Amino acid sequence: MKIIVMDDDKQILEEYIQILSCPKNTAESASAALEAVVFGESAKKTSETDAYELTTVTQGQEGVKLIREAKENGSPFTLAFIDVRMPPGWDGAETASRIRKIDQDIEIVLVTAYSDIDREEIVKMVGRPEKLLYLKKPFDPDEIKQLALSLTQKWDLEKALKNACQELEKQVEERREAEKIVSASLREKEVLLQELHHRVKNNLQVILSLIHMASYKNENSQILEFSRDVQSKIEAMVLVHNQLYAKENLKKIRIAEYITELYEKVDILFSTKTVESTFMVEDISLRLNKAIPLGLVLNEVFSNIFKHAFVDQQSGHVDITLQKIDSNRVRVSISDNGKGIPDDFIIEDSLTMGMKLIKGIVVEQMCGRLEVESDNGATIIMEFGV
Repeated sequence: MKIIVMDDDKQILEEYIQILSCPKNTAESASAALEAVVFGESAKKTSETDAYELTTVTQGQEGVKLIREAKENGSPFTLAFIDVRMPPGWDGAETASRIRKIDQDIEIVLVTAYSDIDREEIVKMVGRPEKLLYLKKPFDPDEIKQLALSLTQKWDLEKALKNACQELEKQVEERREAEKIVSASLREKEVLLQELHHRVKNNLQVILSLIHMASYKNENSQILEFSRDVQSKIEAMVLVHNQLYAKENLKKIRIAEYITELYEKVDILFSTKTVESTFMVEDISLRLNKAIPLGLVLNEVFSNIFKHAFVDQQSGHVDITLQKIDSNRVRVSISDNGKGIPDDFIIEDSLTMGMKLIKGIVVEQMCGRLEVESDNGATIIMEFGV
């Protein structure tokens, strides 16, 4: 630790040299030993006074010059003891003020034998009152030792804290830069994924157009029905990719909006009757791996309702319900007031392509549960995890 002493009295400078260079007395040694026991070996090392690098000058101008040079060389002084009156040059206040402009961190002790100094005025001149102390002459050697020890350790701790803060700020800035890079990369991937959904949707639309063109003038009812079935299944997938392309969230589909759009598409393709509908759908979002299978199942159910449920009726009603039954499972219920299904109908024994598709997706692919009921129409219930 570097200490500089400024006093025009050479005898007093000699006293500083003796005080700050002499071995610790017995009391100090005992205290250091106790600190070493309580705080460890490092506490003993930091309390040694024989590590001071002491410089003495008789005038403030010379002291300021040395402090400026030390600061510029990267080896600043830790503490300055400055006499208030040092004729014929600058007084202590002027010297301290000039030092503070050079070094904001140095600890300053103003030493004076007079009681008429205006401390408030000196604080205004020097600044940083937390680093400015006063010591009255004649001083006690122990006071000098204690001040030197406590102020140099304070300076050292503040320096360590400042370095730690700077390192932390550096790490924070590096992390911010890394986050910017990750964010830019993520955004780039999102754009690519969005473009992928757009291209898939466009390709599916082309397939739809080709199917429509191929069946436009075909009068074979079986071919036309097959064509509409294929179109409805493709529409179910198109709607998923269309919503992913149009929305900010590229991972999840808002099912309420999706079910409504899908129902309307199937209605246009197959309905020849007046069919009213009621939707009780919670605002739930599903991931792509759940949304597309569910869309295919719903498309199959809606198609079957429009094609078969109201054959002997002029109108009908469909109720669609979707709700979360707990944090990890969803229940979908679709009911109609049509002709219903045979009493002896068993899902496991059904050989129709539509029911096989529904059962295969819900039970096997989505690991869910499937029920079919017939009471004033038909009801199909599906439960699956999200």
